Amino acid sequence: YPDWKIVILPYINTCDVPPGLTFTNGNVEAFLCVMPGLAMLKQRDVKAHEESLIRSWAKATGRKVQVWHYDCWPAEFTCAPYVYGETVAAHYRDCRDAMVGTFINGGNPRERLALTDYVWMKVMWNPDVDVQAIYDEFATRMFGAGAKPMRELIRMQEAGWNRQWNVSKISNKNIYELSYPRADVLRMQELLAEAKRLAAGDELSLKRIAWYERGFEQFFRESEEYASGSAFAPTTMMKAGTLPTIDGALDEDDWGKAEPVGFVPAIERETKEARYPGEARVLWVPGEGVVFGVKCFDPDMAHAKKSRPPCAGNEVLEFLFDPTGNGEGAYGHIILDINNDRETYNEKGHWKAEGIRTGTKCYADRWEAEVFVPFSAVADYAGAQIPTTAAGGKWWTGNIARMRYANAEAKGRGGINGLKHDPRFEMTRIYTRFSNWNRDAAAFGKLVFKEQ
Repeated sequence: YPDWKIVILPYINTCDVPPGLTFTNGNVEAFLCVMPGLAMLKQRDVKAHEESLIRSWAKATGRKVQVWHYDCWPAEFTCAPYVYGETVAAHYRDCRDAMVGTFINGGNPRERLALTDYVWMKVMWNPDVDVQAIYDEFATRMFGAGAKPMRELIRMQEAGWNRQWNVSKISNKNIYELSYPRADVLRMQELLAEAKRLAAGDELSLKRIAWYERGFEQFFRESEEYASGSAFAPTTMMKAGTLPTIDGALDEDDWGKAEPVGFVPAIERETKEARYPGEARVLWVPGEGVVFGVKCFDPDMAHAKKSRPPCAGNEVLEFLFDPTGNGEGAYGHIILDINNDRETYNEKGHWKAEGIRTGTKCYADRWEAEVFVPFSAVADYAGAQIPTTAAGGKWWTGNIARMRYANAEAKGRGGINGLKHDPRFEMTRIYTRFSNWNRDAAAFGKLVFKEQ
């Protein structure tokens, strides 16, 4: 179609230019969807990779590339109140010869993203804009007499975010030890208090400070919990003498000795009790591996979703675990549905884990599941904590989630956002920080190896 302009969308896991691909008519434009979120280009390796993709598509098409960027990522995976205007400006300056423009996807949470998004708009008009001058003007015009401490707060937000991580993944360790250590967070709290004191009597400035502070509330809470170790009670992985039969029935004696952990609503902050209760237990067997067992109670098993494609809208459980326990962003992810169909992932994508076995079984008032993860399947995780004959003080971190779909219908938007308004749908977890994402590493609790 030489008379047409053709726009193609390299997306998610198909972003690389196929070897040898060249469009010679000059009528093809790439609309490249890069997924980490532009904020992650603060990491040198991420920036180099994403910008090389842009240049590769520009070369293949002979045209500048339009880019689909996310401002909501990684904000959906961390409550850190980061600011990254300098990262935005550097990206557009460095790619001005290869990039024609940007579609920005996202927009929430607004209190955390508004300042950077404002800088982003300015940068797209002029990549050489003085970002620090914009911060100065923002603080002065928004916060009145409280401008000086608020400007220092903005400096700390960006400086902390720009610290380089050893591993370019969102993790509690990267957020609360490297970017925003406890002393810095306490200083941020002091700066907000100082700004409110200085702006006393100026109601408009105080309202603006309070609005900006809302973007820090969950962050301050998580920082304190991370520093004190009080976020979540640990889940016990009880030592068993023999491996249970992986058939989905939690009927061996060892399951009765394991400590049950109840599920709580995953995204409903005001609801404390699950409408559809569940409980999880975990065993470990020396020389074998870890076994997760879950009971999913349901008064309407007759309408349990079983007929959808595997793991796509059937009654489903998700098991997430970091066998290193170090919180740097690595994890295994097993999705298991009521039909005993499963998918396995890790933080890089599909995970070809060898030796995993699963089983499910349905009863009149519940369905049960067992998942066996052999130690051999996680041995290649650097620093994996694998006990031998004794627990040895070892632990993993992780989470278990349940999606209950029976009779539920999406209203308005699709996916979780549409289903969560139907009380017949429920997403629950053993640990939660209320993210829509079950793989939220900030909600991973300790899974501690224990001997009876």
